[in-house]
Amino acid sequence: MLAASGVRKSYGRDEVLRGVDIEVARGEVKVILGASGSGKSTLLRCLALLEPVDAGELYLEGTRLGVKQKRGRLVPAPDRELCRHRSELGMVFQRFNLFPHLTAIENAMVGLVEVRGLKRRDAREQALALLDRVGLSARANAYPSELSGGQQQRVAIARALVMHPKVMMFDEPTSALDAELVREVLDVIELLADGGMTMVVVTHELSFARRVGDRVAMMDAGVLVEEADPDSFFESPQHKRSRSFLEAIGHLDTQ
Repeated sequence: MLAASGVRKSYGRDEVLRGVDIEVARGEVKVILGASGSGKSTLLRCLALLEPVDAGELYLEGTRLGVKQKRGRLVPAPDRELCRHRSELGMVFQRFNLFPHLTAIENAMVGLVEVRGLKRRDAREQALALLDRVGLSARANAYPSELSGGQQQRVAIARALVMHPKVMMFDEPTSALDAELVREVLDVIELLADGGMTMVVVTHELSFARRVGDRVAMMDAGVLVEEADPDSFFESPQHKRSRSFLEAIGHLDTQ
């Protein structure tokens, strides 16, 4: 469904991604772990076409993203094409990034109106259905300031889902939440996983990663150092960086 090959990304002299290869199968939940600064969020932003890559290739369902052929050579894809592909890649950020002057339902429907060109009545109907899916139909007319952090994040999830993306990406979606609000957001993501949604999730919630992930990948210093099924990763990590990471936070299962 989604693949990256040899992806590199630098900011000035700081090389954040150093040749990352990753594949996500249809219906798969791929969880990416790693310490702060390992490149997880940058990788997700590149996969979502929110950051241009310096080198490497990105593919969605076999179609290369970000470039096109012109007179026998590859050139950057036009903005219109990038926007079309971005709409197929749902993204939920650490911060909720809701428009404060719009209600929950208006936040959820804005992409349908502004990007897809739907009539407001039709967009509202679809947005309300997605708010109901994340358990917030009763708060459809509330403004972000009237919602808890967990509710705001669920609105952000509905806003991404309403575009019917082929892949959903979550960049540490619970990191800005108080502990008691984390569960309600993770429950929504788990329901999406149960429904077969293809997802890439960057998270520090390791119990969630083991329970929901189909594959767990470990990032360190801008590269993916290991990938395995959850039981193998948590019980017998093969890379020393994975082992030290799990030992440091008390999640290495040893017999």
